[in-house]
Amino acid sequence: MRVIAIDGPAGSGKSTVAKAVAARLGFAYLDTGAMYRAVTAAVLRAGIDPTDEAAAPAVAAVARSCRLELDGATVTVDGADVTAEIRGPAVTAAVSVVAANPDVRAELVQRQRDWIAGRPGAVLEGRDIGTVVVPDAPLKVYLTASEAARAARRAGEGTVGADRDAVAADLARRDRLDSTRAVAPLTAAGDAVNVDTSDLGIDEVVEAVLALWVARTGTATDIVADSGPDEGAGTGNPTGAVTGTDADADARAGAGTAADAEPAPDTGRAVPRPVGSAARSDRIDRAWNGGAPDRWARVLYAVARSILVGLCGLLFRVEVRGREHIPATGPVILAPVHRSNLDTPIVACTTRRPLRFMGKDSLWGSNQAFAWLISALGAFPVARGTADRDALRRCQVVLEAGQPLVLYPEGTRQSGPVLHELFDGPAFLALWTGAPIVPIGIGGSERAQAKGSTFIRPTKVRVVIGAPLYPPVGREGRATSRRAVRELTAELNSRLQPLFDEARAGLRT
Repeated sequence: MRVIAIDGPAGSGKSTVAKAVAARLGFAYLDTGAMYRAVTAAVLRAGIDPTDEAAAPAVAAVARSCRLELDGATVTVDGADVTAEIRGPAVTAAVSVVAANPDVRAELVQRQRDWIAGRPGAVLEGRDIGTVVVPDAPLKVYLTASEAARAARRAGEGTVGADRDAVAADLARRDRLDSTRAVAPLTAAGDAVNVDTSDLGIDEVVEAVLALWVARTGTATDIVADSGPDEGAGTGNPTGAVTGTDADADARAGAGTAADAEPAPDTGRAVPRPVGSAARSDRIDRAWNGGAPDRWARVLYAVARSILVGLCGLLFRVEVRGREHIPATGPVILAPVHRSNLDTPIVACTTRRPLRFMGKDSLWGSNQAFAWLISALGAFPVARGTADRDALRRCQVVLEAGQPLVLYPEGTRQSGPVLHELFDGPAFLALWTGAPIVPIGIGGSERAQAKGSTFIRPTKVRVVIGAPLYPPVGREGRATSRRAVRELTAELNSRLQPLFDEARAGLRT
C-alpha cells in the first residue's frame, strides 16, 4: 500500500502540503474534505436543513445518490460546478454537521477506499484518513498549528471573511464539532507523526513529509524535482471515473519529466555534511566504498559475522538453500522478505562477503564508539531530516563500489505469509547500476521474533535464495523508465513469493 494519510484541523496546511507531496511523488491526490463540502452543497441545494435532526436520513440519502467528481481544481455535484460554492460561508457553516452524520461518513469512506484501490500511489488529506479510511497506511501525518497561525492563514484566504477574530471563532467552532462527534472524530492516529506547522513554511513541511516517506518505505525513487504544487496533478474522481492526469500512469509517475523518463538519482538538494561521530562513520563508509576499510573494521566485521552466524545456527538451526546464487564478486542487491528484526543477521549467514545496510542517521548520535561499531559492520547512515535523495545516492555509491547491498523490497517489517506491495527501490537501483537482484525468502524468523516483540524464541529458520534477476539492457543502454522499474518490480514480486512459500513450508508459524 503506497498511501500517505494527512490529517489535521482546518488551517493547518493539509491541502497545500498534500498537493505538493503528491506532485513530488507522482501520486494521486484526494481532498476528502471537498467531498464532504460537496455533499453539504447538494443538501443545501435540495432545501434540506442539515441541523434538523429529523432530516438526518434525508441528508444521508443525498450523500448516497449524488454524483461527485473531483477533476483537478474543479468539483462538481450531479454535473453542476460547485467549486466556489463549497468554500462559501453557507457550506462552511454546515459541513461539520453533515460530516457528523454516520451514514454520510460510511458512504464517503467507502468511496474513498474504492478510489485508493484503483491507484498505485495516493495522498489523502482530511480528518479521519489515518484513523478510519486507511488505518494501515505506511505513513500517517497529523498537521497542526496554533490557533493564531491557522486564523491568519484562513483570513488571508478569505474563506469566511477577512476578520481574523471571526475566522478564529469559526475555526474553534469547527474544531469542537469535529473533535467531539460520535463517529470518526478528529484525532491523531496512535502511530501518526505530529508536525506543528505554526512557524514552518510550506516547503519545509513538504520536505519533512517526503523525508518521513523515505524513512518509512526505504526508497526515494519516486521523488521528483520540486516544481511547486500543481492544482491538477494526480487528482481523480471518487466515483471511479479516471480523469485528468490519472488517465496515463506513465505521465502521472513522470511528473516534471518526459512521460517515460526517469530523473537521475543524484538530483535534489545537497546532502548535509556530517559532523562529530557521523563524520567519522562517514570516513569509514568512504573507506568501505573505496575497497580499503580500516584493518580493525575488517577484522571486526569478520569476528562479528562469525559470532552472529554461530548464534543463528545455535538458536535457529539456520538452513540455507541456493547459496550459489549470490555472486562471488561485483555489485548485487540482496532482496529478502522482511518479517523480523532478526532478518538482517540471518541474511549475513548467506555469504562471507561483507554486506552493506542502511541505518537511520539517529543511530550515529553522540556515542562515538557505537557509531564506529555499526559503521565498521557495514552500516551507513541515511539522513531522515531532509527530503533529499541521500538514501538512493548512498545505495548507488555502494553498488558502484562493487559491494553487496541488502535492501528490503517490502520497506518496513511486515507480517503474514503473503508479500506486501513491493517498493521500487531495488528495481530502480538495479536498472541504474546494472546490479542483479537476488530474491531471498526467509521462513521462521517471524516466529523467532515477531514485529513488536522483544523476546527471541529458538525455532527453525530456513533461507531460500533464488537465481539472480538481471536488469534488462536495451539498445541505448540501461532502461530506467517508470515502466521498466514497474516491470522489474513485478518480476521480483513473482520470484520472491514462491521462495517465501518454500522457506516457510513445513515450519511452525
